[in-house]
Amino acid sequence: MTGVQARLAAFLIVGVASLQACGGGGNAVAPRPSLQTATVKSVSPASVPAPPMTQTAILPPSIMLSIRIPRSAIQPLGWIQLPGGGIFVAASPDGSVWVLSSIGSGLDRSIWHYVNGNWTNIPGAAMRMSVAPSGTLWVINSAGGIYAYDGSSWSTIAGGASDITVGVDGSVYVISNQGGGPYGRGIWHYLNGSWTQMPGAAVRIAASWDTGTYPGSIVPGGFWVTNALSGIYYFNPSTGFNQIPGGVGQVAPTKSGGLFALGYLVNPDGSFPIYYNDLATGSWTQQPGAATSISTDGTHVYVTGAAGGIYSAPVATPTPTPTPTPTPTPMPNCNGPNAPQISVSPVPLSIGGINATLPATVSSTAGAVSVGSSNTAIFTVAGSGTSYVLTGKSVGFATLTVTDTGANQACFSVDVHTVTLGGQSKWRHN
Repeated sequence: MTGVQARLAAFLIVGVASLQACGGGGNAVAPRPSLQTATVKSVSPASVPAPPMTQTAILPPSIMLSIRIPRSAIQPLGWIQLPGGGIFVAASPDGSVWVLSSIGSGLDRSIWHYVNGNWTNIPGAAMRMSVAPSGTLWVINSAGGIYAYDGSSWSTIAGGASDITVGVDGSVYVISNQGGGPYGRGIWHYLNGSWTQMPGAAVRIAASWDTGTYPGSIVPGGFWVTNALSGIYYFNPSTGFNQIPGGVGQVAPTKSGGLFALGYLVNPDGSFPIYYNDLATGSWTQQPGAATSISTDGTHVYVTGAAGGIYSAPVATPTPTPTPTPTPTPMPNCNGPNAPQISVSPVPLSIGGINATLPATVSSTAGAVSVGSSNTAIFTVAGSGTSYVLTGKSVGFATLTVTDTGANQACFSVDVHTVTLGGQSKWRHN
């Protein structure tokens, strides 16, 4: 699993039972038929009334800390188990984590924020969450209400949603909970207070914050969806949807050319196998273990297990190789009035092609000199004082610059090419 090992510091096993339920690792995501993302008739969230956010009592951190998940549920070492339990996780760009608690029943659960090792409960309940670049928490509840939490209070935005994600520009995408068709329900975009229906139909959605470009028309500024038949699509803002091979139920894109996903085949305990797609190659690799939700913040991947455990592992972001800035080679100020005088001995033809030597005698008007070549792939210059030897390394052209101790320079050109005499390859200097 070299593709995944380059990005993960460790693997996750949610439990021995979960691992066995996966049927083992190493299988790529099962191929799915080519599926269309036909646009469906959908109702704008703006026209769907939403009730105010449920006002729940603030719970103490001890409630979350009282949830005990056996440590044996995580293997091997390298993954970190967070305290507490959850059924849904949403990573924040500031490194904190939002979780819907595993305590309770029903689709809407209490909302917890994990920052620097401490849990804080906020009022309200939700079934899906996503975090904006600004840190604003966006949620939807089982009634379809769409809400934003700014750190102190809730704003009711609209209704009629079943899934939500926030783009890198802070705009919001939702999947409708109204109507729909065989591929899913309508996709809506909320920007500057207005709702616009997007092409296609889906059941889950995840915005891409990746600034890279990858095969399959994957460019910055788009979003990922999965439809009702487990098809995976990327929406390119310029060209529309493009399907990528495989079938999954939920996706979590990284910021560094990767896509984590939960497979479409459910395990007996309600969890799903974990996969990773290297977008540069398009290859899928199955991960050990299983999960019920998955999210990334660019540097970590977070999951919740079927038993409610919350786990984190670092994602190794590839370090881009910077393009070196060429150092401009200054034009030598050659052959001025005080330039050294140069004399080059006659150059005989010699057998052997490359690696023959060209003796050169250099005299200077100001003492010791140095000789440099503008193309060291063609010549090697060795020597000191006024005596130098030029060694031809390959066929080509170079400018030799002679500099004396007074910084006066003289230049001459050297061109090495091959000739054939009597069936033997020889080189010469012009």
